[in-house]
Amino acid sequence: MRTWLTFIFLSGFALHAQTSLILNDESRVVMSGGTSVSSVFVVVNNSNTGAIITTGTGGAIVSESEFNRVRMLHSNSVGTVVVPFVSANGLLDEDIPVTVDITSSGTSTGHIDYSTWETADNNSIWPSDVTHLTNATTGMASDGTNLVDRFWVIDAASYVTKPSATIQLSYNDNNEIEGTNGITSANESMLVAQKFNPTSGTWNGTATGISGLYGNWIAPNRVEDIVVDNTSFHASWAISLSNQALPVEYTNIMVECENEERKVTWQCGSETNNDFFEIEHSADGSIFQYFDRINGSGNTVSATAYQLSVPNTTEFSYIRLVQQDFDGHRAISKIVTADLCEENQTDLIHVYSSNEGLVIVNRGRSIPSLITVYDVTGRLIYEKTNVFLNGKTNLRDINVNGIAVIKITGESYSKTYKLYLN
Repeated sequence: MRTWLTFIFLSGFALHAQTSLILNDESRVVMSGGTSVSSVFVVVNNSNTGAIITTGTGGAIVSESEFNRVRMLHSNSVGTVVVPFVSANGLLDEDIPVTVDITSSGTSTGHIDYSTWETADNNSIWPSDVTHLTNATTGMASDGTNLVDRFWVIDAASYVTKPSATIQLSYNDNNEIEGTNGITSANESMLVAQKFNPTSGTWNGTATGISGLYGNWIAPNRVEDIVVDNTSFHASWAISLSNQALPVEYTNIMVECENEERKVTWQCGSETNNDFFEIEHSADGSIFQYFDRINGSGNTVSATAYQLSVPNTTEFSYIRLVQQDFDGHRAISKIVTADLCEENQTDLIHVYSSNEGLVIVNRGRSIPSLITVYDVTGRLIYEKTNVFLNGKTNLRDINVNGIAVIKITGESYSKTYKLYLN
């Protein structure tokens, strides 16, 4: 006979366990109703890492939303934390605990929030800080078939310095692989973990195990030995096939002038299973044609810069990259615009869009400049005087989706750029 102890919390409520949370036999703590505005919490106000205790046949916690969270007030403790999550699949339920072995304590009175939820086969709904499931340039969602149908958030917050830890993630192999998912019992052993870095907008990893990825799969349903230090303790996690991983971390793509020659340059922070890039061009930004191909670097966690010269004609007014993995998976980059280069022109100021907003790179002296931005209809979107220091300036408060005209005017110059912003 199953005994259920069920707490159902509405939005904005919290259960506080001052010393320990004890879950006996088949008891369940079920959280419900958390939203991005008002999370639901089970708060364990005890710095002891073993403050959640299961007894008898073992109880469990149902989260099933990013915003239904277990908050552990770890402070500067070290030790092993086991959050006894369980899936919510009725007869197909499985225990899916999250284990975090804090190996080096954080500083200040920090806490860690834990949550996990099953997703649809296309891996929606994403964690709130995740912007894509493919490379950092496209922002395009993949079909999610190479990811376990579950996300995890392990959010270390309010620390001056975050802790270091070794993590273990579990999933329900009855319901979160197979079917329309590309993960099967035949390739399940290739599963590894990846985390999302919201600052760079990229999925990344370490050189431990398979290059660029985290941890190792252990039967029947977990990835363990996921090592993070205090600089890489990001919140959002996914489990993916190592040969179909979230592939390339672009930092930027730009087109630059050197005299009358146009050069396409881009850089990758890391690469996983990357076979090659194809460069495509267009006169109108909608119909693209193949131009050339450059080999990728396979698997690397080192930054790699790429460059290719393209003709200085209107047929190359728009440029994009197509990146292909060794298994044939392809991802298309964002579109960048390319103005015609003039004789003896070397751009000291370059403008491009990225995950950091509109980026202006100044290779000359510091200059006060008026920047104006118009949308495709000619409507003024932005107007402000900025002093562009030597180096890079990010403008994050320009809200345009599509083609924009950017004009930069200084004391002795005026330059107009046309960009595709998204």
